Amino acid sequence: MGVLLLCGFGASSTFSYFSARGILDRQLANTTLPLTAQALSGEVEQYLTPQALLSSSMARNTFLESWVAAGERDQSAMVGYLRNIQAEHGATTAFFVSDRTGRYYHLDGVIKSVSPSDPNDSWFYRVQASADPFEVNIDRDTADPNRVTAFTNFRVLDQAGGFIGSIGLGIDVRELARELNRYQDRYGARVLLVTHAGQVVLSPGADSGATLKEVSGLAPYVSQILNQPTTSLQFPHGEGQLFVNSRQIPELGWVIVVLQQNDPSKSALLPILAQNLLIALAVSAVVLLLANATVGNYQRRLQQLAITDKLTGLLNRTALDTLFARLVKDALRRQEPLAVILFDIDFFKLLNDSHGHAVGDQMIQHVAAVLQRSTRGSDLLFRWGGEEFLLLLPGCSASQAMERCESQRQILRSQPLAASSSSAEPIAPPTLSCGVTTYQHGETLKELLLRADQALYTAKRGGRDRVVCLEAEAPLLGRIDPKPSTPA
Repeated sequence: MGVLLLCGFGASSTFSYFSARGILDRQLANTTLPLTAQALSGEVEQYLTPQALLSSSMARNTFLESWVAAGERDQSAMVGYLRNIQAEHGATTAFFVSDRTGRYYHLDGVIKSVSPSDPNDSWFYRVQASADPFEVNIDRDTADPNRVTAFTNFRVLDQAGGFIGSIGLGIDVRELARELNRYQDRYGARVLLVTHAGQVVLSPGADSGATLKEVSGLAPYVSQILNQPTTSLQFPHGEGQLFVNSRQIPELGWVIVVLQQNDPSKSALLPILAQNLLIALAVSAVVLLLANATVGNYQRRLQQLAITDKLTGLLNRTALDTLFARLVKDALRRQEPLAVILFDIDFFKLLNDSHGHAVGDQMIQHVAAVLQRSTRGSDLLFRWGGEEFLLLLPGCSASQAMERCESQRQILRSQPLAASSSSAEPIAPPTLSCGVTTYQHGETLKELLLRADQALYTAKRGGRDRVVCLEAEAPLLGRIDPKPSTPA
């Protein structure tokens, strides 16, 4: 009987062990690594996209075309322009390379002339021949070879579409590298930033400067990783399995690759099971519980990162589909209405242009905080994108939602933003244009949002700072105007 029990416990423990390994492997492949790649791509985009947008604005500045057409005689004007951009936006460096003269203008003046024979200048001739408006690459800074910098190289065109040079900004990538290293240390995953040509441009490990084909185990899968929007792979490697998840960042022309080698030390549990069956069973159970708790906590943190807007702490678009389906189900079960409000901060671009993007971010945070304080526990508030917010109101009819919206609009007008600004112009109290609608049985989320967007557009076209609901039965409250006739 003892032998039978021992064999039974041994078989059960062995089966549980391999079953646990399979569960962890599936969680790693299907959930953990995809969420990690998504969160990391968001970090990289947030780090580099503002620089790309600013470089784009520099490339469209008419000063460049006029200055080049004048013969580049006043070099101090170009140096002063680059210094002002660098100082105002905190970039590490700023530059302009003229196609006509080959001069490389920097914060310190003309530091060299580019040449097709110089390998360090290959980036310029690549941009010159490219059909893309810009590229982002990580390279040694021409002005400081000891510094590794992320450059946004924008093509500068004249009014006839002719190429007259390349302009852009550079930022020190040490902070980005530290962020990737924190992910790598925290979760034991390797992180690679790769160009579409397969060059590894940034990695906390020893892979920087290599090609993706040179990374151990990846050579057969390079084409799949580089050409598909997302990739999830699992294959034998070394003493275990290698899990790979990749995600393209189209705005930057890069691919983020996350690699995780499963733990080969799991095989050490087998001798323990053979030597002491009861102890092995207890240890296996504890290890499995701790592993599941750790992975579950890690997964929840990554899920939270994926559905939360970093600037405001509100929910983002990713969270809407699941939450909306739940609210619709509850509304139908309770036979209650479900209202939707789409908010837009009026004249936000003017605020950014007058006071800078830092103040613009403060305004978005201020409006988000005011709206959040006036919501109920059952309401869901989202940062919908840019200066837009979306509010879902379970149990609210169109008229009730309009009253709520009007109250929020009035509260916001009475609470101006207290922010520091380099501009002498005062910051006007924020106003909102609001579009209100309610869910109609059987319609899709897309149809509902389209109707809310039409109401918001009507509010903006009617003069802004107002609440509009296109439902015919909606009452009129305060400054609410269901059908403005004066275009914006």
